[in-house]
Amino acid sequence: MGALFRRPWHDEYFTAWVASLPWREVVPTLAQDSGPPLPYLLTKLVAAGGIGELAAARGLAVIAGTLAILVVARAAATTAGERAAMWAAALLAVHPLAIAWSAEGRAYAYLLLGAALVWDGLADLARQKRGAAKLAVGVALALWTHGLGVILLAVSMAVVVLLPGPARRRALTAAGLAAVSFLPWLPVMLQQPVASVTWMQRAWQSLPTWRAVLAPWELLVPIARFGNSLDLPSAPVPVVVAGAAAALGLFTFAVLALRGLGALPLALAVGPGLCLAILAHLSLPVFYPGRGEALYLAPVIGLLAAGAAHGRGTALLAALLVAAGSGMSGLTLGNWKSTPPRPEEHLAAALLTHLPGGGFVLVEGYWRLGLWYHLGEGRSRFDVRVFPPAADAHPGWYEGGATPADAEAAFRYLTAAVEGGGAVACVLPPPPADSALRPAAAAAALTPVARTAGAELWVRRGAVP
Repeated sequence: MGALFRRPWHDEYFTAWVASLPWREVVPTLAQDSGPPLPYLLTKLVAAGGIGELAAARGLAVIAGTLAILVVARAAATTAGERAAMWAAALLAVHPLAIAWSAEGRAYAYLLLGAALVWDGLADLARQKRGAAKLAVGVALALWTHGLGVILLAVSMAVVVLLPGPARRRALTAAGLAAVSFLPWLPVMLQQPVASVTWMQRAWQSLPTWRAVLAPWELLVPIARFGNSLDLPSAPVPVVVAGAAAALGLFTFAVLALRGLGALPLALAVGPGLCLAILAHLSLPVFYPGRGEALYLAPVIGLLAAGAAHGRGTALLAALLVAAGSGMSGLTLGNWKSTPPRPEEHLAAALLTHLPGGGFVLVEGYWRLGLWYHLGEGRSRFDVRVFPPAADAHPGWYEGGATPADAEAAFRYLTAAVEGGGAVACVLPPPPADSALRPAAAAAALTPVARTAGAELWVRRGAVP
């Protein structure tokens, strides 16, 4: 349902755009952005069957998220018994993060599934000396879908110390094979610009100290303040505190009852979270709330489920968390369904209205992909480019940095286009925001015709009806 209700946004536009490119252009395009290619390649393959790129990307995410629930239930059964499996499936199925990741065409549902497969594979190896294939697939899936997969690889190789000797060797071989499979992408990953993710570093540095300490853990409970960083609702603070207390109680019971395989989900839950927290505190751009948790939400859910299987009292706590998570998820779906059109939708509609025959569009800001998507069949009539020119090579991220020379070149280009009788438009940040392109647009006789939250549309006066 969420995949049907949720309005697409910038990162999904990027997925759809990359999937629409010719095969030979996919890798060079991603080399200017961030992340491995698997989500885009799978989307492109599915879309080749006549499905829209965004529908293909979201459909794949739904499948990955559903499989993650099944795999987590199986891993919980192996680790803590059938009762824990039931609670694990229920807790993950209603968790707002899992629903969000499964309702968008991005990498996080794959990452969740990869982490679940790693846990399941390690648990099988420990109990039956089988499961190496699942471990290898899980690590490889994480590596090929998101940069954070490297952390899952490192944690997986560290956790094998908990396995008996023969199983340990199989696990190391499986993780090693997954790492080898990733080697062809490594040169591309190393050349991807750090600037594409520096926004994450700025976001982390803007957090108050207390929030930075809690950030890797605060959204793991099915009822939390999700709205601080995602398009999800936030529960009232007293309810969040109560939910955190219930989760802490379940976690405590699970840890106190640890025996045998119970240490696996604990290590897989704590290891990635600590790695992300340490790297982020070292000012590396690796963590943003609501994303990196895909590495360790599955084993965290497993620990809560193990606690729930401890007795009637803990089962009641788990039932309250499931009920709260169901309420949050229901509210999420309602909010998504009632979300008004995004600014880029209004901009695209205004472009089609004022320039029905198409034309040249110069965009200052991160609106290019949103315009590309919402122009739909009309996009072939428009030549949409990003200002400054250096940003045009990487539509997936925008850092600005226009120079006076860029502004002068834009003025000359706009003036020539207007004098040539062509239809011209600019998308600019609205006042009082700074805009290096606005003076050039005004000097070239463009005039504002539409304004949305975060952007203005200027067109050549002769193009206005």
